[in-house]
Amino acid sequence: AMPVQGEEVTLMKFRNFGFAIALLATSQMVYAVPVSVMNSGFETPLLADGAQSSSAAGWTRFGSVSFTNPTTSQFTGEAYEGQNIALFTGGATLTQIVGTIAYGTYTLTAAVGDPLGASLSGVGLSLRRGTSFLSPSSTSFVPPADGGYSIFSRVYAVTAENANGTFFGDQFNIFALVSSSSGQVAVDDIRLDFSPVPEPAIFALLVFGLAGLGLQVLSRNFTVLRRRNLKRA
Repeated sequence: AMPVQGEEVTLMKFRNFGFAIALLATSQMVYAVPVSVMNSGFETPLLADGAQSSSAAGWTRFGSVSFTNPTTSQFTGEAYEGQNIALFTGGATLTQIVGTIAYGTYTLTAAVGDPLGASLSGVGLSLRRGTSFLSPSSTSFVPPADGGYSIFSRVYAVTAENANGTFFGDQFNIFALVSSSSGQVAVDDIRLDFSPVPEPAIFALLVFGLAGLGLQVLSRNFTVLRRRNLKRA
């Protein structure tokens, strides 16, 4: 029986080692994390109900964009998040530099609102490198009901295959554009999430750990069979 006990001790060490490797690899797997967007809900400056401001911390505007604390005469639920919104009237843009480009997946979302009784302007939110737009892999948006909001979502996959050498590490910005020269549209709660591309070594580590766990299962079955054979002998 001694050889079997020795095999069981070795098996336990091997199993623990494989489990530790798999656990380490899993802990290194990457998940979506928020990219800091300054004043994402336009809450600075603080505004009284119905009041407006021509500026908001962190944002650069071009054209007719105001920052306001809306009332129920504009939106049934007032702001989508917090107290304030950005209100576009006619063609206008709003931008903010948010970081440097890395390889991975970016998801840009915002609440887009249709003021009560207004003609909804065409609106688009994008990521830009300088003045060049990044190409999205998907866009999701259903126009909101009158006096309400809906979520605009756009996904960008930045890889070595679709970016040249000067692309990686360049500054990029969020770019909100209203292309229509008439009508109104509101934007609120702009968010940007990023999921980096995992290092190849992390995948190799995970595969190695899982392979170790698989081998220990096979070894355990072999040990059980050998124990039975020794008992019979």
